[in-house]
Amino acid sequence: MAGRPLAEVLVELAGDHLQLIFNDELVPPQLLVSEEPPAGSRRQRIEALLKRHGLALQEIRPGLYSVVVASVPDQTSLAAATPAAVAVEAPALPDLLVTTSRYQLLYDRPGSHDFLSAADVSKYPRAADETLQVLHRLPGSASAGVSAPPHIRGGERGEILYRLDGLQLYEPFHGKNFLNIVSIFDSRFVQAIDFYSGGFTAEYGDRMSAVVDIRSMEPPDTLSAELGLNLFHSSLLGAGRYAGGRGHWLASFRRSNLDEVSDLTRSNYGEPHYFDMLLRTGFKLNEATRIAFNYLHSEDNISVNNSSKSEVADADYSNDYFWLSLWHDWSDALSSELLLSYTTIENARDGLIEEPGHRGELFDRRSFSYPALKLDFSYAASRWLARWGVEARQLEADYRYVSSLALDADVPWPGQPPRSRRIDLAPNPEGHQLATYLTVRYAISPRWTVEAGLRWDDQEYDGLEHADQWSPRFNVQYQFPAGTRLRLAAGRFYQTHGINELQVGDGVDRFFPAQRADHLVLGLDHDFGDIRLRIEGWYKRFDALRPRYENFLDPLTLIPELQPDRIEVRATEAKARGVELSLARRGAGGWSWWFNYSWSRVTDRIDGDWVARSWDQRHTLNVGLNWTTQKWDVSLTGRYHSGWPTTSARLVNGRLVFGKRNDERFEDFKSVDIKIARFFALGEIELEAFLDVTNVFLFENPCCVEYRVSTRSGGPQLEREQDYWPRIVPNLGLYWRF
Repeated sequence: MAGRPLAEVLVELAGDHLQLIFNDELVPPQLLVSEEPPAGSRRQRIEALLKRHGLALQEIRPGLYSVVVASVPDQTSLAAATPAAVAVEAPALPDLLVTTSRYQLLYDRPGSHDFLSAADVSKYPRAADETLQVLHRLPGSASAGVSAPPHIRGGERGEILYRLDGLQLYEPFHGKNFLNIVSIFDSRFVQAIDFYSGGFTAEYGDRMSAVVDIRSMEPPDTLSAELGLNLFHSSLLGAGRYAGGRGHWLASFRRSNLDEVSDLTRSNYGEPHYFDMLLRTGFKLNEATRIAFNYLHSEDNISVNNSSKSEVADADYSNDYFWLSLWHDWSDALSSELLLSYTTIENARDGLIEEPGHRGELFDRRSFSYPALKLDFSYAASRWLARWGVEARQLEADYRYVSSLALDADVPWPGQPPRSRRIDLAPNPEGHQLATYLTVRYAISPRWTVEAGLRWDDQEYDGLEHADQWSPRFNVQYQFPAGTRLRLAAGRFYQTHGINELQVGDGVDRFFPAQRADHLVLGLDHDFGDIRLRIEGWYKRFDALRPRYENFLDPLTLIPELQPDRIEVRATEAKARGVELSLARRGAGGWSWWFNYSWSRVTDRIDGDWVARSWDQRHTLNVGLNWTTQKWDVSLTGRYHSGWPTTSARLVNGRLVFGKRNDERFEDFKSVDIKIARFFALGEIELEAFLDVTNVFLFENPCCVEYRVSTRSGGPQLEREQDYWPRIVPNLGLYWRF
């Protein structure tokens, strides 16, 4: 296997068990690891790799280490080093001044936080090679295993903030309105993901359940390229540096292969197609100032139908994100980041339903634009870390939506009267959003750290004049001896009704006030050598909820708003609570494993009763095992969770009568997934071949239910037919790296 950057190997070995502090000068990209690290504990393996380059670990506090200079290796010592660590050139390594409190403030993450490296994303099985599938295996995540965005700790899928290199992304999925199966984040350009499932600090706003903060890869010093091909998409990735290393560039292109696969398999369900690309170039203007230009584009061309072709949908989507980032270090303690961006989104959708007694037609056009400015500052002293910033967005939207629906009597169930509906809406809202925040972290002592923050948000468009919100946040952490840490997080989180989120398909033509969620999280972490234990209890209360719309029997439909099981859910409040337990071990002689269990309960208050949300997932179990060598990377994972709620039905005097909302449950969800990767060294080229299979044992996991009434033995009989999530999702592919 070709050499991997030492920095990447250090992050992988450390995982979320050890916190390592180093920079590109201490561990430059040209330092490579070409063989499996030596045996021993996690810390011993890291120290062995560092020693070959005259580096060492210095303990700041239990679990937090800084990479420091032990001795500067000369070219002779580098050449004599074992082939497991190869350096192209001996770097000039500056001394590193370590200030314990300051580093603790900079690198500790409050709230419920998980760090996922590029290796974490790539090694585990992922349906459709989807990057965000890795989130489905984390505690607090509820998922049916197909859609890319999960539900986090009881929240809706739309309550997650997605950021790429500092920019907030809107609708970052392919197949919008079709379960969002694939995100626009190609796993090949992802360097790391910071995932917050609760209690996040005041710098994150306008979403009330979770944060997915993604950083794209840092280009290496030498030109590198990768060509990929699998059943779901083809990809091309290139990266490098110029101007003596002061400048860098990154280009990523990905095109779906689903249309070709559909042709090869002679599928009659249509041909979905998607494409995305990321372009970035950056330059170091001087020792204190850096600049980067970014462009992210995605598009979809979808034409799909059901098996009988009685339901047909066509969609074209296009997202464009332009942003410029400017970083400046005003001093050793004070730094700033300026981000200027422009976002445009274009959505077009058409649909037709022609079934006996059921006719519907859809015309849907939407466009949005978001010019924005964001300015953040950070000040880090020996015991203080202060961050503050401002943000302003100008918002414009253009909707044109027309739909018609006609249902004959007794369609789709006996006793139903004839119904018809026509919606014709063309709102053109415009306005602005403003936000500012301040958060301060203070190390009271080597063991106690507190952070307090306050955020202010304001929106003004179409009836939301100066609808401002204040969001206090508070975090406290106590460091026990021997690697034990106790954390407490509490805060208020608001989510506005986005200008791109108007539910025109369900007849909504006005914006609702911001929703609110209050978080309370108590967590305990402990390291047992190579094994990390984490226990968290959490509670969330949702208020000021706007109505949402669901298909309560069948979510797998092409035109959801034109189905007879479409309902409005109007909850006055909601509650979510849970307990999570996780154990993980990484880097033990090529073997690593993880285990997590969650208990949770998520309910809406509707008409005075507490009703389970449709994604209430009472018990969840995730397990994983990974084996890695120079030539092989094999992962086996398992998922289990309680069945999601559904609504019962019965016949009363020949008429179909539904029970209380979500009064029954589907069978429990089960899936065993496997990924096998084999690496081949072909001179300067590395070839990776992989097989990835989701639900390898073909478990039947119900998603939907259909009720029919037939006449047998002289009287009406109720028939209940279940449909299932995909029984198996295979993928195989190749990557060439050169």
